[in-house]
Amino acid sequence: MAAPVLFTYNGRWYLLATDKGGWAPSEPVLYVTDGPNLCGASWTKLKRPATGSGSKTTFDSTPAFVLPYAFPGTSEVLLIYYGDRWNAQESGGVADASYVWLPLVPAGGGEGDLQLQLVNPANGTWRIGDYKPG
Repeated sequence: MAAPVLFTYNGRWYLLATDKGGWAPSEPVLYVTDGPNLCGASWTKLKRPATGSGSKTTFDSTPAFVLPYAFPGTSEVLLIYYGDRWNAQESGGVADASYVWLPLVPAGGGEGDLQLQLVNPANGTWRIGDYKPG
């Protein structure tokens, strides 16, 4: 496992990473635990947190951070995935790296069975306001 990102959401801890190390993007993995204390926590692996074309490599990126964006005036939070796109094989190398910002949203199911998935919008763009509650 490489590029681990640890974050909380709705009182649960999540660990998002890739299944392999190195420069090339690889399949994302997502784990969850309910424990308030991470020491000795029992982690459960969830389904792959991305769907659609490019999802097997987290849309050609490696996890770097998950930002919890709180909508002003509400208790609602949108998780925003931030991933690095390393350019190890092309001219310019790492200096030409770019970044991926994608919404990370509940995949559905009951509240006790919360899973997250990366969403790659069809047109390649999205706005925070598109996910504003209510």
